[in-house]
Amino acid sequence: MQRHECIPKLLEIPELKSIPVFLNKAFCWGFEDQNFHYHEFIEICYVASGGGYHQIRDKVLECKKGDIYIINRGVAHAFFMSDDFNYKELLVKNLIFLPQFIFSSECPDFQLIDIYKHLSVEILNDDTSVMKLSLNAGQFDDLDRLYSDINDEYRNMQIGSLNIINAEIIVFLTKMVRYIQQDSNNVIPYKFTNCSLSLVENTCKFIDTNFNDPNLTIAAAAKHVFTGKSYLSRIFKKYTGKYFSDYLHEYRMNEACKLIRTGKMTNEQICYACGFRDLPTFYKNFRKYTGITPKEYYKRNIQNNYKKEVSIMPTTHDEMTSAERVKNAILGLPVDRTPIYGWVSANLSGPIASSYGYVSAFEDKYRFDAAHIFGGPGPFNNTVINNIRASCDEMTPDMLLDADIFTDPDRISDYQNIRGNIDFHKERGRFCYVQTPGFFENFNGIFKIEDQLLYLAEYPDELGELYRRQAEWTKKFADHCLECGADMIHISDDWGAQNNLMFSPSTWKKLIKPNLITVVDHVHSRGALASLHSDGCIAPVVDELADIGINCIHPWQESANMPYSLWLDNYSDRFAIMGGICVQTTLGFGNYRHLENEIRRVFSLLRGKRWICCTTHFVQNHCSLVELEFAFDLIYKLARENY
Repeated sequence: MQRHECIPKLLEIPELKSIPVFLNKAFCWGFEDQNFHYHEFIEICYVASGGGYHQIRDKVLECKKGDIYIINRGVAHAFFMSDDFNYKELLVKNLIFLPQFIFSSECPDFQLIDIYKHLSVEILNDDTSVMKLSLNAGQFDDLDRLYSDINDEYRNMQIGSLNIINAEIIVFLTKMVRYIQQDSNNVIPYKFTNCSLSLVENTCKFIDTNFNDPNLTIAAAAKHVFTGKSYLSRIFKKYTGKYFSDYLHEYRMNEACKLIRTGKMTNEQICYACGFRDLPTFYKNFRKYTGITPKEYYKRNIQNNYKKEVSIMPTTHDEMTSAERVKNAILGLPVDRTPIYGWVSANLSGPIASSYGYVSAFEDKYRFDAAHIFGGPGPFNNTVINNIRASCDEMTPDMLLDADIFTDPDRISDYQNIRGNIDFHKERGRFCYVQTPGFFENFNGIFKIEDQLLYLAEYPDELGELYRRQAEWTKKFADHCLECGADMIHISDDWGAQNNLMFSPSTWKKLIKPNLITVVDHVHSRGALASLHSDGCIAPVVDELADIGINCIHPWQESANMPYSLWLDNYSDRFAIMGGICVQTTLGFGNYRHLENEIRRVFSLLRGKRWICCTTHFVQNHCSLVELEFAFDLIYKLARENY
């Protein structure tokens, strides 16, 4: 096959924020560096003219006019032409509609919900990633005419366009489903399981065996795992939290550290064994990564038996206990310094313990002011839920109403781990907050998140009742945690996407807000504080959260379209925020200059406000211990300045 340079000629794609539907036409050319891509939700694409090849992961399929594909979430694919055929062009049209199109409106369209469920559950089940149907001439003309009508409305928005687009998409999808049912013998499923994750896993294995090659690139890795380098770059970052080049660099550095600790190889041997081209480059990168030279690293880690002497950071006498400091910061009362904390143990407990002996020694060294406590009984009776799931094809919210799906929150023995952790941290004077599951997030453990998003529109009353029962369970859970000595109940309920809520504010007000009020009011009645953890952008409901009386929000996430100016200008006198050290953009990326600048910037904005300096989430495992110490050395210093 002769290869051509791939120059996809994309037509203008109008992406209107008001309607989460995307249409695209592309003339596709050669194989080389083809435009691999994927979408988070279902894509429908068809060959409008000509023909060529359609590569789906490592499968290469012939395609021609009239072939229509339904492509599941996260499946990378690309079209390209070839000299194998006499086709003069390959024109592909596609239609992607995000779930928001279905359930974010104030009046959900149940016809669309039924069609979407049919596509995602019945046609594209867990074992099927792509479905192909070859349309006859009449079917093709039907769908192509509808597509053109939708595209015309989409490009020329005017009064009533949204209604027309909605109606025509229903017709388009309905006819497509009919054609699939009428001509099932002409339907071909292509099965891939865990496509994106397996690609990342195979890429990591490729790095394991090839990191010593100085010419190793993401292009080579993408070729090895049969995908495009731009697609691999995106999903690699998504699953590892690290760009390919950063992951490879850190892998080489960690391997170099291991070899130095053995004391069996020269620096030059280690340099080439880890994929570096020359010694000067190796020395420069090693010092940047660890903050010390290879010789100093060897002395610190070998001659001292790999142990650090844990000492409390030098400081002036603190006037307040940590618990007093955090509580005052949350309530807007005077503090003697900025309270600090970090979610460091979940992913870095191994490196911290190997260096400090135990994680709490790290927390003691930097005088952490708070303790985030997990534990206690889980909310769900998994035996009951699994029995219901096994008895049906699709478990929906209505099936849970007559079952006793919640555990008993009054079994005191289930709280022993919480009591023990609180006692430990109270001895150090810390403010203790216990996490409890929220409503939407909790039921994502039973339903897939995309299914529960659909159920918010399809079963609002049933989910509302389940959330109400969850609130009653949470009240009892909170009572026992407060009796164990907790200062605050931390409700974890993720509603936010990158730039907006995952569902409409009206849905939140109807189903989430009443139950949140129930829990928050109960916690306040016990004389305790109530906080919220919700990742992503929750700006559309922040006013409501302030009215409810949430005392503290974690994280206030700049990277999710929530600038600090929004809080400073509108809410800093109504509730506190916890965060400031972003694990998505700042900590764990090996850029010490950027890390220092960001920490200083955040302190300059938030010092003296109702703020607890904390990581925005768990510190990820790609963050080195050296970088973590660098960050908290600076945080420790800045927390005490100007007081």
